[in-house]
Amino acid sequence: MTEIKQHIREVFDRTAPTYDQLGPRFFLYFGERLVTEAKIKPGSKVLDVATGRGALLFPAANVVGLSGSVVGIDLSPEMVKQVQFEVQQSAMKNIAVESMDAEDLKFPDNSFDHVLCGFSLFFFPALGKALSEFERVLRPGGQLAVSIWERGDIRWNWIGQVYEKFKPFLMADPNITPVHFHEAAVLETELRQAGFQNIRTDSDTAEFIYADAEEWWNVQWSHVSRALLESIHPDHLEEFKKDIFQHLEAMREPDGIHQQFSAIYALAKKTLEH
Repeated sequence: MTEIKQHIREVFDRTAPTYDQLGPRFFLYFGERLVTEAKIKPGSKVLDVATGRGALLFPAANVVGLSGSVVGIDLSPEMVKQVQFEVQQSAMKNIAVESMDAEDLKFPDNSFDHVLCGFSLFFFPALGKALSEFERVLRPGGQLAVSIWERGDIRWNWIGQVYEKFKPFLMADPNITPVHFHEAAVLETELRQAGFQNIRTDSDTAEFIYADAEEWWNVQWSHVSRALLESIHPDHLEEFKKDIFQHLEAMREPDGIHQQFSAIYALAKKTLEH
């Protein structure tokens, strides 16, 4: 495993217990929306790549029913462990979850009717290889459904300035997103180069509310932002938090702290000639 993949896996192993479990559930919201966009039919066989805590996995399993099946994979063994426990608790019989690298899928060709991947393409060091694997395991005419983040809420532009201010106190490079993009056109190009056809994109924006600054802070430790927080020297982390909280309190409304997230959805087909 490459160094960057090892780093990604370790960060998500540490976030797994609280990943998408704290504060506003934006991963779940956009996950349910992407499953709806995909128009998955009962009885389908579905692969959910980089399943996380199952924001796509569980909605897809509800749609395919007992006559279908959903397999969730994730690079993080701890994330897989958490989801497997949830599956056991739910008693759902149409879900399997295992640890696997998206760039090296251990499935035969033409195995799935749908491949899903929510907010994860930008973590793959070899994105083209991963997309080729998605295409390989889809049946001819099968569908890929993915999501990426669009540009952020401009009301939160201040946060980049705070991060820049604390750059001198970073102990390591916090970047664990080897590929990063926020535009539908770039995503379409990547999908086309991987051999997908009939590509269409859509976008969605929703507003979420944190109860207070402390909830926002805890949420950051529960997903990929943790990599940045862990890279700040401990002697300066409290100062960083204080600076952030001053901005958050200035944004606070009577019902909490508002933040908009925007997603781009893309649907694409594998050619029938395969």
